[in-house]
Amino acid sequence: MSAAVILETKLLPPPPPPHWQRRPLVAPIPPVVLLEAGPGDGKTTALLELTTQLAAAGKAVVWLTLDELDADPATLFAYLVAGVRRHDPAFGEAVLAAIPTTPDSRVLWRLFLVHASTLSQGLVLALDDADRANPVALGGQLDRLPPNVHVLVASRQRLGWPIQRLLLAGTGKLLGPAALHFDPATAAAYAAARGQAATAWPLGLQPGAEAYLAEVQFQPQPEDTRRFMLQAALLEPFTPELLRTVLDDPQATTRLDGLAACFAVDGERFAAPLGAFLRKEAARTLGEARELHAKAARFHQAAGHVELAWPHLLAARDFEAARGALTHLLAAGRLDELATALAAFPAGDDALPWIWRGEVEAHRGRPVDALAAFQKARELTLEAPLQFQALAATCAVAACLADREPYNAAIADALTLQAEGRPVDRARLHLARARAAALRQDWDLTRECHEAVLAIPAGVEAPLKVAQARARLALGELAGLRGDHVAARRFLALARELAVEANLPALGVAVDVARADQALREGALDDAEALLAPLAFTGLDARGAADLRASRGALALARGDTQGTELTDARVTLEAAADDEGLRRLRPRLVQLALARGEKALAEKLRAGPESPWDAVLPTPTATTSQGLDLSVLGRFDVRVDGAPRTAWPRRKAKVLLGALLLRREGGKSMELAELLGEGDAMAGAEIYKVNVRALRQTLEPGRDKGETSRFLEPTGGGYALRAVVGFDLDAFEAAAKAAQKGDKAAAQQALALYQGDLFGEDRAGEYFELEREDLRSRALALAREVAAACLASKDRPGAEAALQQACAISPCDEDTYLALMRFYREGGQPDRIATAYWACHKAMKRQLGIAPGEDFERAYKRVVSG
Repeated sequence: MSAAVILETKLLPPPPPPHWQRRPLVAPIPPVVLLEAGPGDGKTTALLELTTQLAAAGKAVVWLTLDELDADPATLFAYLVAGVRRHDPAFGEAVLAAIPTTPDSRVLWRLFLVHASTLSQGLVLALDDADRANPVALGGQLDRLPPNVHVLVASRQRLGWPIQRLLLAGTGKLLGPAALHFDPATAAAYAAARGQAATAWPLGLQPGAEAYLAEVQFQPQPEDTRRFMLQAALLEPFTPELLRTVLDDPQATTRLDGLAACFAVDGERFAAPLGAFLRKEAARTLGEARELHAKAARFHQAAGHVELAWPHLLAARDFEAARGALTHLLAAGRLDELATALAAFPAGDDALPWIWRGEVEAHRGRPVDALAAFQKARELTLEAPLQFQALAATCAVAACLADREPYNAAIADALTLQAEGRPVDRARLHLARARAAALRQDWDLTRECHEAVLAIPAGVEAPLKVAQARARLALGELAGLRGDHVAARRFLALARELAVEANLPALGVAVDVARADQALREGALDDAEALLAPLAFTGLDARGAADLRASRGALALARGDTQGTELTDARVTLEAAADDEGLRRLRPRLVQLALARGEKALAEKLRAGPESPWDAVLPTPTATTSQGLDLSVLGRFDVRVDGAPRTAWPRRKAKVLLGALLLRREGGKSMELAELLGEGDAMAGAEIYKVNVRALRQTLEPGRDKGETSRFLEPTGGGYALRAVVGFDLDAFEAAAKAAQKGDKAAAQQALALYQGDLFGEDRAGEYFELEREDLRSRALALAREVAAACLASKDRPGAEAALQQACAISPCDEDTYLALMRFYREGGQPDRIATAYWACHKAMKRQLGIAPGEDFERAYKRVVSG
């Protein structure tokens, strides 16, 4: 390509916007910066900011605004050379000469970098709109940049570049919308510079973005296109079928294709800034907005997409229909989505949305905010049913807080209005009273309140069935603790049936945990283990997860294992959730653990708390003490020495070294370990290896004298091996998985229960063992599928559902697993759960891969829905 066909304007950075609000985005600027955000979020202005800083440091800046033609390597590198020649006219002859004969852009890129490395002042490449050309080959070379070269890239989409490798090495930085938007202080300075107040618009770096969208992207369109844009934005997320049905417009697909060609319509929705502007404009100008929302809600409900229908029901102010949808979504744990929809909904003078806000906040663990919302609801209505509903909810939250003042005031008012309440609200009132009575250790009143819940005619309301399942669960626990084992088993069996009928897996887990506890009380340890083995933490809140850990810890204690890892984890979980009631329930088990370890002083200290009927949950185990290393690597990386956790790691790679030794139980060779710690360079890693061996010894044995033999690191021929390992969850997983290969269903369930997540979890040490993590993940996924198939063969649908859900959690981007779960729900007559699985797959793939599921998945989903 000759210089005559170079479009010079592509090499010119845009002028800085008026009232440019300067601010440091990242300091110091690393060699590679990727800016990924939507239109109007401020990518170009951020690119200007970064290049201005580097130019001030004496760097030569080459700006290139890319377009579709730059996907051709010849065009791209002709522009790059032309840009550098603005600073060095003799640059790049060899690159230009190679262009006609070298179609491989990777070769051209390496040649370009070789020449760029000779520039004395250094080079900055600023590539704007990179997604339009998608020069993927550049990304594979970003970790091989010369030290004097910076590459800054702005894109509306993920480019597929190995940014994670750069982030780990500290040579790259990814800036998304959150990093580009103004914080409150910068927004105030920006507004002051413009002479106007800051608005609710999510201010990016582009001043006047809303006016720009109105004047450039909206107003110039024909009237029918503007109207279609407003209607489509109001119905987001939209599909062609939704728009055709709701708008009664047979040309909707053609219109949508036209919008996609002109605007950033990605994933069946407008880019965030344009969509926000259009929704605001639609609310102001469209008189049919409520009617459109009502039609959209009916469309989504017919398809079984409850979570998509609910915001439209709110906007249409169809509160009666929205009530049922809310209950379903609360039970499914969709709390953040509910909170977002309610926050965007102008509640006004309607009391019911305020009650819903309170219920959502209570489920999110924010009882103070929940109480405020319930109080607001009471101020807005004089209707007795709504008053009672708000009072019942207030009692539940106040009982949870053990806050007697609001509880006593609310309970007095609610009892006078009890006849005015719906059955489900009366049930919630009784459950709140039972909880408060349990906190006072008034067990007779606790039993009386739960029996009052069961006395309410069942009807067909799902929330009432849930309340009655919880009442039966509580009565079963109380009966078991008082020695009436026959009644306990009867209540818990009925609670299990109701949990399955109401399609609440988390409640089913709670009931199974209680059944396991009952088996422990009766001394049936094998029955307890069979109940606990298939249970997973998927979908459980902090209380549910702590109860499951506590029961597993109780089983271990009953079998004579006094490590107490599960019980300690349960305590940490409850303390983090500030759950005093859960800690009170756990206290007797912690007493038994202390006694088992011979720690009588600690046991007495724990016993000093309030008495409760849970003191008799477990028999006192024999006192034994385990000394050594106790290690957990599935879903986390926890290290305990003689029962005490090791949380302080002065050197991060010392933990990486420990992980490598754990995976090489026969002993790690020094050269291999040095290569690992040196990230591929054994020579450079040799000194790092020595330093981290010392750091690992110091962390595991802080009081060890110099020269004293290590308890845990044993020298081997050319390396080290671990010894005195008394607990290692990966070994237990491997043993159970091996037994599962011989057709042992219980062993498969046990292995699946042990797999609590990826190898080393979120710990950064896991980044060094990606192949091992992937191998273990694949094996766990295969186990989950085997358990699901075995449970289906034995007609154990709750077990099959739990296994399929865990399979989705293990591999969130595996479309086949989600399809299996959707088929499971179709066969079980649960169409609303089909939609939940479908959108869970969409969200997981969008979050992890930046893409939507493929066409085969969409076709398979339609076949599942159609039956």
